[in-house]
Amino acid sequence: MSEATHTELLAGLTCRISPATLQPAAGLAFLLHGLGGDENSMDVFRPALPDRLLVVSPRAPFLVLPDGPSWHARLASHTWPRLEEFEDSCAHIAALVDALRERGHPAHPLLIVGFSQGAAAGAAFAFQHRPKLDGLALLAGFVPHPSGPARVDQPLSGLPTFVASGALDTTVPPEKAMQAIELLSKAGASLTTCDAPIAHKVSAQCVRALRAWAGSLVDNVSKSSGQTRESL
Repeated sequence: MSEATHTELLAGLTCRISPATLQPAAGLAFLLHGLGGDENSMDVFRPALPDRLLVVSPRAPFLVLPDGPSWHARLASHTWPRLEEFEDSCAHIAALVDALRERGHPAHPLLIVGFSQGAAAGAAFAFQHRPKLDGLALLAGFVPHPSGPARVDQPLSGLPTFVASGALDTTVPPEKAMQAIELLSKAGASLTTCDAPIAHKVSAQCVRALRAWAGSLVDNVSKSSGQTRESL
């Protein structure tokens, strides 16, 4: 895999891109790592995605000591970050889509797979840039809440969304996963869930479920969209 992968600065983010020679791709997938990870941390999930996708693994834009790269510039606080705290990262991700589109890659299908804090960033992106997105997978993660009144009119209407959680997770505890599922459901997402007796990881069972879900999603979007939809 290393021969087919390269790293470059794209839209202000250090990105690992695979495969390096796929021009143009049949679609895009972004892998968003958790707090303290980097552009190499999500390699384990690459086999769960269709081969014909261009897979982009960006490093989060903020360096928060002592934790490392982060998807938001969090303060010294023990509270869960709010949706608005991910706005800068969402702008970077949106710029990635535009930069890759300028290179000739289609803007759709676009799939985001996020782990832990990366899942929260992916969810924030979905709320803020729904028209760009065709599928969202949240792995051992949470969904950040807006600071103001709850968003209405089902902003994620029809968005295929995969949620994997661990019943033994103490980093993102099961109640946060349940809150995420409730919020996503109220927002109109089309949910597929996978739960396993595991800690802050993704079980082999859920990785298999992710592979099946992602393959079906890309097939459905490719068949139903004969032309690239306009992104906002």
